[in-house]
Amino acid sequence: SLANQAAIAIENAQLFDAEQRRAEQFRVIGEVGQRMTSILDVDELLTEIVSLIRDAFGYYLVDVALIEGNELIVKAGVGECFHKPGFSPPRLKVDGKGIMAWVA
Repeated sequence: SLANQAAIAIENAQLFDAEQRRAEQFRVIGEVGQRMTSILDVDELLTEIVSLIRDAFGYYLVDVALIEGNELIVKAGVGECFHKPGFSPPRLKVDGKGIMAWVA
């Protein structure tokens, strides 16, 4: 029937859109890998990566943190909070407690 054909066409369009988004995300992952081998300055690299990830995945906030001693320190980020005057990225203790320590 016409209703079934319309439903199938809508579903196919949704699947196509989802695959297009997924292909774009994989393209960005490849681009991040390429940038990692071509940008030698760590700060520049991290800034580039967070911007690429935000744009490709549509995230509101993206940041990258590195371990220094026993702290996890945000080194680069994009999102509204990063542009507010006086904003200081958090420094989190990596003391074995909590999800941040587990991930680190």
